[in-house]
Amino acid sequence: MLVQPLLIGPLVGATTSHSFRIWARVGPSAAALGVRIKRVGSDHWTKADWAPSLPQYDYTAVLQFSNLRPGTRYLYQAVAFSVVPFSERSLLENGWPDAQFAVSTFPLDTMPVSFLMGSCRHHGCTRVGTVDPVQPQGHASDTAFGSIEANLRSREHAPQFLLLMGNQVYADMPFFVSPQLTPVRADQFARHYHNSFAQPHFQTVTSQLPTFMMFGNHELTSGWGGHRYPVKLPQANLEMGLRFFEAYQTNHSPRVEHVARLPEITNPPHDPPYDYQFSCGPCDVFVMDVRTERKYKSDKHPDFRNMMISPQQLRRLEQWLNTGGPVKCVVSPVPMWPDHRKGSWPPSYTANDLWTQCPGQRAMLLKRFVRAQRDHGKKIVILSGAVHCSFLARLDGRFEGEPFSIDNFVTSAFNWPFFGLTHGSFMWEDGLSLATEDAVGFDRLSVTCVTDTVVTKNSYGQVHIERDGDEIHFQIYNAKGAMVKSWPPVI
Repeated sequence: MLVQPLLIGPLVGATTSHSFRIWARVGPSAAALGVRIKRVGSDHWTKADWAPSLPQYDYTAVLQFSNLRPGTRYLYQAVAFSVVPFSERSLLENGWPDAQFAVSTFPLDTMPVSFLMGSCRHHGCTRVGTVDPVQPQGHASDTAFGSIEANLRSREHAPQFLLLMGNQVYADMPFFVSPQLTPVRADQFARHYHNSFAQPHFQTVTSQLPTFMMFGNHELTSGWGGHRYPVKLPQANLEMGLRFFEAYQTNHSPRVEHVARLPEITNPPHDPPYDYQFSCGPCDVFVMDVRTERKYKSDKHPDFRNMMISPQQLRRLEQWLNTGGPVKCVVSPVPMWPDHRKGSWPPSYTANDLWTQCPGQRAMLLKRFVRAQRDHGKKIVILSGAVHCSFLARLDGRFEGEPFSIDNFVTSAFNWPFFGLTHGSFMWEDGLSLATEDAVGFDRLSVTCVTDTVVTKNSYGQVHIERDGDEIHFQIYNAKGAMVKSWPPVI
């Protein structure tokens, strides 16, 4: 048969006002991903287009459609082709399946924008030493996506895209055997990705909502970062983990400029950087890589200054801040504030993972944020996950004698089956840890939990931005879809 069903997907990736990308796993028995599209209301499908299956990327494929109309809804069909090229006659003889999917191109920059955000979709344990197999219905990790699917078009503000800010897989599972398990083989990573991406509600949501991803602290092993290779972690873990991360999370993202050139990458992983940018309406988004570029002071390198991101990524971020639209959303998969309170659970966050470990670079970033707001009229918002609770943390202070305020929206986790951080785990009203030499000009820094407390149950968030950026709304929903926190408060 020329036409075969997809094994995983389709998933809508990078989208603009004039284009979108379709990703899928076609499997080893297929040669290519095939897609055709048409505008809603049109009777005519485009001629089928195809992209080759990539064995080096676990038999996934990505296809881009360009020269489209902004703010327009399109229907598409996606299949796996057993052979390519093929004749239109053979395709007609085999026929297309009945299933159709819908996606909208982004609006022009004069229109408001809404989006969903979340992180940390843990798959739990059936018993010590085993990971739950893919379940067709009812898996806890898919519950939140079930509520998103049910309410996708009935929300007051329909979302234009979805941000997944880390831990789309937990490669260090099973947790209870050892939280430091270090997979190195393709089949080990494949099991986690197939399990995560094949969940039914997840597939339904991502087949129609453009989805943008970045890794968290579990995609390779627990608490990984560039500073830990190759001294503490095997290089094979880094290389194979990044290969699967690219296959499932970045090959369909704006990080890849030309998806038609993916077959040229014969021995992934591809070279960094992994940070990327995109825009939707008045909102510009910079998705930071806070993992691969980490450098921490050590016995061998006592002169290092702890860095979460490289100087090159910092320069890209600074250039991006001062240009483009009025609203700048900076995705930092780990929150920039508040700091973790010493002595609270879990202590590993204080020692290893948060921006607390990089006070000097955080001060440098904060200066750039404040100057972008003050000198260029930008509205800066930080978007984060990772900490298994959801809240709005506002940093107030003064810089060079003038007051400023910047919000960090935090949503986590889609599913976390264990106990985690609480309101008391963080430092509120206690200022912010900044390296002395980089903190010149700052004073009266204070972090406030605007949502009064943190949501510790499974949750995700929605952000709505008006066209001029003067109004930004943030809601937190529990996994069943009920709104549990809102800012400004809903009266």
